Amino acid sequence: MQLPIRKAKKIIRHALSGLGITKKFSPESGWEPLSEKQSISHQLPYRSYDSNTQIYHNTDSLGCVLQTSPLTSITEEQFTILHSLINDSMPENITLQILLYANNNIMPMLSRHQESRTKTLHCALNSDLNNRITRSRINFMREGTLHSRSAFSPMILRNYDCYWVLNTGADKSGGKHLLQQFREQLLASLQSVGVAAQSVEPDNFISLLLRLLYPANTPVRHNRKWHAKRSLSQQLLMPDYDHSIDEYGIDITSMSGQALNGSENESWRISAFSVDTFPTHTPPWKMGEAIGHLLNTNLQLQSPTVFSLFIKKVSFEKAQAKTQMQYFSRESKSRSLLAKFLPRIKSECNDWQFVREQVASGESLLDVHYQVVSYANTAVADTARRALQDLCQANGWSLSISRYLQLPSWLAVMPMVLANGLFDDLKLLGRTQTMTASNALSVSPLLGEWKGTPSTSMLFVGRRGQLASWDPFDNTHGNYNIAIAARSGSGKSVFTQEYLLSILGRGGRVWVIDAGRSYEKTATLLGGEFIAFEPSTVISLNVFTHIRHFQESLPLLKPLFCTMARPEGDMTREESNYIEKALNLSLIHI
Repeated sequence: MQLPIRKAKKIIRHALSGLGITKKFSPESGWEPLSEKQSISHQLPYRSYDSNTQIYHNTDSLGCVLQTSPLTSITEEQFTILHSLINDSMPENITLQILLYANNNIMPMLSRHQESRTKTLHCALNSDLNNRITRSRINFMREGTLHSRSAFSPMILRNYDCYWVLNTGADKSGGKHLLQQFREQLLASLQSVGVAAQSVEPDNFISLLLRLLYPANTPVRHNRKWHAKRSLSQQLLMPDYDHSIDEYGIDITSMSGQALNGSENESWRISAFSVDTFPTHTPPWKMGEAIGHLLNTNLQLQSPTVFSLFIKKVSFEKAQAKTQMQYFSRESKSRSLLAKFLPRIKSECNDWQFVREQVASGESLLDVHYQVVSYANTAVADTARRALQDLCQANGWSLSISRYLQLPSWLAVMPMVLANGLFDDLKLLGRTQTMTASNALSVSPLLGEWKGTPSTSMLFVGRRGQLASWDPFDNTHGNYNIAIAARSGSGKSVFTQEYLLSILGRGGRVWVIDAGRSYEKTATLLGGEFIAFEPSTVISLNVFTHIRHFQESLPLLKPLFCTMARPEGDMTREESNYIEKALNLSLIHI
């Protein structure tokens, strides 16, 4: 069956773009280069944004984008809720794309940390020392997006963001209403699984696209404001970037940046991978290993990476016909002499029989496109690419370079691009797969690492590189007590001193009961007061300073004074009564 001429031209155009051939032919001038006339932004479909409906209008589709924090794990209950959404509620003319972006944009959290640590300082705290410590930490963390923060294994700092992209055809009647309706269902389901979602406004959408299209060591410089009267694609132009495409990847050079190897220009290598084989058995929680091994510190991502899953629902009639046809085809071959030479035919027959039964019982069939794209500085691109493939291989995934299709494969991870015809082209080129809704959800890139509590008083790094903030006073249920336990020499005192400094930096006050003088130098450096309880020291403490209700506090005060009067041994009932009488008399004189 011949392809329509228009569709064939479209496929050839994308294939040539993947080769880096962006030329057109005219009888008068022959092949005319377009590289000087077009930028990468001209390949994108974004047109405008409706603030009232929060819907993006593209060339051939309507879409909306939601941002969430990744799940840290997924329970059976959460899986069931999300499966029901995709299997039962998702309309056939709505497409869903899930993006997990392991990016190097950690500066917003670092900036909030710096602001929280330098707000106000109590008593005579050395503000210059506090500022120098904070600046030093910020610089150390910021360089962690390029260089490992560990001398023994890769530890690259990053931030994980998850995006849910919904699309429908622009020419579908009632498509806008259907898109809004499913978006509300998605928001309700995300809330049910404990995930807060927010719509991505144009400013943040442009910032996301700029980071995807023009990688940089300092992505904070990509912040731009949206202009409602200009096309969104036109607002993505950055003339100081040069794109060079070959069969194995895309080289992006910034004429205004600083390269990792110290050269004048900042250069990045983009490599697009397709998934050849998925693990045989993949429980949903296992997807957390795709971003880094929990215990093996050497199996980690070493550069910014995008995981993209795009799903399109197959109608029940087509799904039933396809599974029947595939099953009968495999079943016929499994009974032939060919099965003796191809043992996998029997396994394929069993698989399609299972799928046929699942579809008959109500399971949806999905057309799926899975794409993994690695961003790395050119100086370390080979190492980062090999680390990504080793990590996936250890988890049962098989990745291969999308040879000759680098440009369309890279564009496929951009939100809403696949829904504008590119998915159909990739399907014709054999770059898509068919899955059940359960299987597709099991390999969805939903899992990342915990980002911490809202306040950024202290910073930590997860095992997969996620920068996380923490403050016990963010506990809205009260009880701010913490306990620190670790083996000797592991850094308990260092952690505690850092925590004390964070409290002082925010205008708090700190009292430490120190056995061993571990905090004497800290108190001196910070302009505090160190009181040594020794026989030669004259100390006068008024324990009644903060007592407001004496009779309510007496059950606590009495044992305290009994212990002070007789540190060793038990006190008699008579002695205890005398202490209680003395406490009551002291209250009268106060």
